[in-house]
Amino acid sequence: MFLKQLIKAAGLCATALTLSMPGARATEKCEPFSLVSNPDKRLVELIDHGEPGASHGDIRIGYTTMHDASGSEVGYIRWAVHALGRDENLGNAVIVLETGQIHLQYMFQPARPHDDSHSTVLTHGTEGIVLGGTGTFAHADGVFVLTVDGDSATFDMRLHCD
Repeated sequence: MFLKQLIKAAGLCATALTLSMPGARATEKCEPFSLVSNPDKRLVELIDHGEPGASHGDIRIGYTTMHDASGSEVGYIRWAVHALGRDENLGNAVIVLETGQIHLQYMFQPARPHDDSHSTVLTHGTEGIVLGGTGTFAHADGVFVLTVDGDSATFDMRLHCD
């Protein structure tokens, strides 16, 4: 009995500590915050249609964990990018956080053509729109701006809810 109470108390303390961290609070409200992708926990699949190499119809789908400014893992992002040609892509993504999801859409010119290593093609300064979400972010709108540093991207989420 005492062991169960001790485990429960430890769990409550861990929850309180997590909720008191500045980064954790930022993703619990529908207000501006930043998230950083983790290139070490990324999976990408390239579906190369038509001619080998970057061409119309190619699709890149992926998953990456997301961290707050303090480096704590707070969720993940899933995306699908469709090549509209060699120099233009349309992306759709969903960021999944503990308190809800944020749905995104963006068009961008790739920083470089896709390759066999599935390296990032996001362009520094890419802007996209917030299409809504679920939970805390059910009525979200706004924009996001990407800052790309190597294979890592910072999502500056400039969102609000009505």
